[in-house]
Amino acid sequence: MQLLRDVYLVSGRHFFNTSGSNVADCNVYAVRTSEGIILVDCGYDDNSVAMIDRNLAYWGMNPKDIKYIFLTHSHFDHTGACRAFKERGAKLVAHPTVAEALARGDERTIRYAFMRGDFPTCSVDKAVDDGDRIQVGDWTFDVLNVPGHTEGNLIFVTEKDGRRIMFTGDFVFHERPLTTDETIAWNGGTEFDTDKFLESLLRVQRIRADALLPGHYGFLLYDGATIVDRALVVALRAWGNKFAERREVADASAGA
Repeated sequence: MQLLRDVYLVSGRHFFNTSGSNVADCNVYAVRTSEGIILVDCGYDDNSVAMIDRNLAYWGMNPKDIKYIFLTHSHFDHTGACRAFKERGAKLVAHPTVAEALARGDERTIRYAFMRGDFPTCSVDKAVDDGDRIQVGDWTFDVLNVPGHTEGNLIFVTEKDGRRIMFTGDFVFHERPLTTDETIAWNGGTEFDTDKFLESLLRVQRIRADALLPGHYGFLLYDGATIVDRALVVALRAWGNKFAERREVADASAGA
């Protein structure tokens, strides 16, 4: 499914029949560059790989041209197919914490949520962190580390045709009810942290994205920043407004 010029949705259980995959299999996005194809996340298993290959071929792209996989976080439904793509020559790009989780295949992959005791371990080729910039051909991506859903949770931000595009992974969701369980990332992981999530939401809310491409459910090709606005309201109401408490302390200190 072509979303924007050179940006495609090529897998995801909510849009494609990745038969055999877990129902939570993530959205996988492909970016066509002058130096090959980038995937943002890569899905749960071999069924995801097959769907990605079919969709790339449909849009006239060769799956052998997948050069990089940008990983938003360590969860199984986003990273389970990493080893398969790496064996075909793709390079994995992720936060150092995610690199460690994938090498160990530990609980940070939430293998328990998929009733699995194993994870297809693999090594990351390039570690990136907050403030890094990645150049691939004619595309430039800014890296944001936004912990809360997981440690080392990354958002990739780029621009095309004057439009700011944000690949958010499971940071926020579109077309879901306004609750923390539906608008904001799943909270069943061992790394989930509401305080860090609030900090991250406040930061990302200042970055006014046009297209917001989440790791599950729908996407928004205009006014994407409004999804983060709503998520911040939901989080503040559910988890408490610690920012007001901070201001009260700061005001008291200033008046002393």
